[in-house]
Amino acid sequence: MKKPTRAVAKPKPAAKAKAAAKPAAKPKKEAKFLTMHPDKTKKGVNISKEKYEAVKAALLAAIPAGRSISHENLIAAVEKKLGKTFEGSVPWYAESVKLDLEARKIIQRSKGSPQMISKI
Repeated sequence: MKKPTRAVAKPKPAAKAKAAAKPAAKPKKEAKFLTMHPDKTKKGVNISKEKYEAVKAALLAAIPAGRSISHENLIAAVEKKLGKTFEGSVPWYAESVKLDLEARKIIQRSKGSPQMISKI
């Protein structure tokens, strides 16, 4: 009489997949900043705090002390200062930050055309 052989349990394919899969590490949550809008009927936008600070510094550096700069020249100066290293649309971020600085009474724009921007 033959002795029964012992069956070796084979792992199920699904069990292998679960053991091999590791949960992906969550990226660090980026700090956000809610901008303001000078028109109280409109809302600001949520942007990266790091990008806000970079664009704000470039905007304020581009406005000459005691003088004003046209909107077109201001955006061009910010694009030049931030260069190709900035991730995202520089004109969009520059406009959002410019509106925030207007709402906070740090800069002001003239009425009429061309729009002129100056520090307060």
